[in-house]
Amino acid sequence: MSTYSAGKVSVTPRGQYSASTQYERLDVVSDNGSSYMYINKTPATGVSLSTTTHWMEIAQKGETGAQGPQGSKGDKGDKGDTGAQGPKGDKGDPFTYSDFTDAQLAALTGPQGPQGEPGPQGAQGPQGAQGPQGEPGTVVNPNILHNWDFNRPINQRETPAGVIASSGYFYDRWRAGVGVIVEENGYVTVPVDVNLQQRIEGIEHAGKTYTYTCEDEAGVYRSVVIEFPTLDAPNYKDYNVDGLRVRTGILADQSGVYLQLTPQESSITFVRHKLELGTVSTLHLDPPMDWAVELPKCRRFYSKVYSVPVFPYYYTTSSIEVQLSHPDSMRDTSGTVTLESFSVIKLPWDAQTGFTASITNFTSGVSITFTKTGHGITNTNAFVTVVFSVSKDL
Repeated sequence: MSTYSAGKVSVTPRGQYSASTQYERLDVVSDNGSSYMYINKTPATGVSLSTTTHWMEIAQKGETGAQGPQGSKGDKGDKGDTGAQGPKGDKGDPFTYSDFTDAQLAALTGPQGPQGEPGPQGAQGPQGAQGPQGEPGTVVNPNILHNWDFNRPINQRETPAGVIASSGYFYDRWRAGVGVIVEENGYVTVPVDVNLQQRIEGIEHAGKTYTYTCEDEAGVYRSVVIEFPTLDAPNYKDYNVDGLRVRTGILADQSGVYLQLTPQESSITFVRHKLELGTVSTLHLDPPMDWAVELPKCRRFYSKVYSVPVFPYYYTTSSIEVQLSHPDSMRDTSGTVTLESFSVIKLPWDAQTGFTASITNFTSGVSITFTKTGHGITNTNAFVTVVFSVSKDL
């Protein structure tokens, strides 16, 4: 098998395009919202981005999106500072005694006299009776569950609305049994005797007491105090609240625990969930789920990667190979990798067909091999874009 020197194979971001800067092959610049790659073998300075022998547009500026809906009315602001005094008004006409009634004239008094000296302090009075005790305050506890608000769930697997045909993960961190329905508004309807489950990392939850609360589509809250089994007594525990069975258990590999929800009397459409330490329910006090907080949590377990254009680092007459890094956020990189989609583009911009692809996981990333006999591609005349996912769910 013959091999060839790859030369420079990685894309080099160079920031904003400058006519005074020298560029070489695989340099990438940005200008007016679009991105361009320098494709000429000869380095040059001052070549216009519209010159297609030297530059290739790889990302075009998108159109301005539609204006979003008007936000809700904000809270009332603090009282402003007192404004500056206005200009002095015009002098009015002088009053005469004839302008007043006798009663008004009698009510007129002279100027107030100076304040007198304060008198001596009086004796302290008796202590008053104690007032009634105030209402206890409420502390909002952290939510142990991830992706807990189905008003706007994190859905990296892009599970569509409809009936789930096979059991497994659908929304990030949630597992569903066959027959669970993903509603158009994001809510999740679970039929009778069908399970909805979240697996929770960490065996430190074993033996502890928590409160589980859910809100359904009708705004009804169900809340129950539960306890996870221990490693010494690992059998699951069942709790029932208003037609919902809540089961707690230990994962088979003892790496964590699970919470499983099963309607018993009629289907339930879930909107929000909360699992919190202690015996007090505070879900009704929680604001909407913060994506900036929840998305990194979910990506520790499952992450979808969209690669930038990457040139092959190795090729033969029948195959080409690229390597990509794992997401930094994964809790470890020994999980399952899946190649979702790919494109092989031969320069200047010719999509290639007939390739088959395989993906291999290794310590620092993934290696993807594209196979096609007589493909005619080298490490300089084509690039590849890839979408792959890494799953390290419990």
